[in-house]
Amino acid sequence: MSQAKATPKKAKAPPRPQRPPPHELRYLRTSQVASELQVSEDTVRRMIKRGALRVVHVSERIQRVPREALDAFVREEMARYAPTW
Repeated sequence: MSQAKATPKKAKAPPRPQRPPPHELRYLRTSQVASELQVSEDTVRRMIKRGALRVVHVSERIQRVPREALDAFVREEMARYAPTW
């Protein structure tokens, strides 16, 4: 009579924490900035290159836009086009 070896049950991994929505993130990817501004990622990269948006370099190839930099950019752009009666 052969006895089947009982395989131990694997413990379930704890659920992953939910990511906060983009408006609550402190640092945004260029794709997230493009989505919020409703422009292409290439436009965001050009804005970064000309210095209109400040970035933080996470590594040699990865950069993130701080939330406060995006908010400041939006405020400046809105002020630029606001009516001056």
